Amino acid sequence: GITYTTDGVISEPSCLSFIKMRNNYSASQFSLLTELENIKVTAVHEFFHAIQFGYNCYEKLWMMEATAVWSEDKLYDNINDLYRYIPSWFNNPQTPLNDETSHMYGSFIFFQYLDEHHGGVNTIKSCWEYSRQLASSQADMSIIAIDNALKDENSSFNQAHSRMRIANLIM
Repeated sequence: GITYTTDGVISEPSCLSFIKMRNNYSASQFSLLTELENIKVTAVHEFFHAIQFGYNCYEKLWMMEATAVWSEDKLYDNINDLYRYIPSWFNNPQTPLNDETSHMYGSFIFFQYLDEHHGGVNTIKSCWEYSRQLASSQADMSIIAIDNALKDENSSFNQAHSRMRIANLIM
């Protein structure tokens, strides 16, 4: 699936979007899941992109993909398609959280950590609300948006990121 933006701007920095999905999800490229499971996680992932575009069309791709993968697990916790991103993510601990290679899909684990330890779904929503407030077509404001959301939870991006890395190392 893929979510496209259109030329229709709702109000800066929001934009209209639409979703396209393939007509077959049974191929081996979709891991060991059933066709229906593949459709479900793809649909929620792409729908979350549409929600993100309603907040901020300029947000960095890493944050969009990481939170879209996180949303798959929130709605369909028992499907676990996101597990396929974990090995490469943990095998490359030197790669920055905001890297925009395929590593960004595994960065969902940071948002899962925030969800579980820093205010739940409301903190993720707050990240996107700050993303909207700080939106810039020129500058990467993603970490600042997350930091602002975490300040509301008496934490910070640096504290949460360090604690998540320690927890993952120990566990």
